[in-house]
Amino acid sequence: MRDLTGRKCAGLVAREFWLGERCVSRACYVFLSLSDGTSVGWWFNDGPEVWESELIDVVPLPGTDEEFTVEGTRWRYPHIDLASQLGVRGRPLSQWVARSAGPVPEARLEFADGSAVVFGYDCRSDSDWVQVTARQTPEAEPGAAPDTAG
Repeated sequence: MRDLTGRKCAGLVAREFWLGERCVSRACYVFLSLSDGTSVGWWFNDGPEVWESELIDVVPLPGTDEEFTVEGTRWRYPHIDLASQLGVRGRPLSQWVARSAGPVPEARLEFADGSAVVFGYDCRSDSDWVQVTARQTPEAEPGAAPDTAG
């Protein structure tokens, strides 16, 4: 867990992984730029099946690709601007937390209003996903699950 209280999301970039024409991962590495100038990266480590994070120095620009060819197959890593796509740039953060229990470990970037961007990895199907969960509104019944959008 990383406490992000008092900081805002200055940028959120996902590195996708494409093998040929197939998207293998929507977020094989995630870059978070914070309003205080620091940056955090995280990825799913499929050896021990846990999400890991680290402080990083460089965040790639969205729209840039890294690519190379291995034995005739194109490997491509586009950098996607999730902050713009998901409308989270400038929003106050609360924490980054990883939950590795069960067959679908998650990493959650949680915002001060209770919403989150959730990164999941399904170990059974070897697939990942990115989902936004909405904040719980005051009108919601206690114990009710928050609305989700994906």
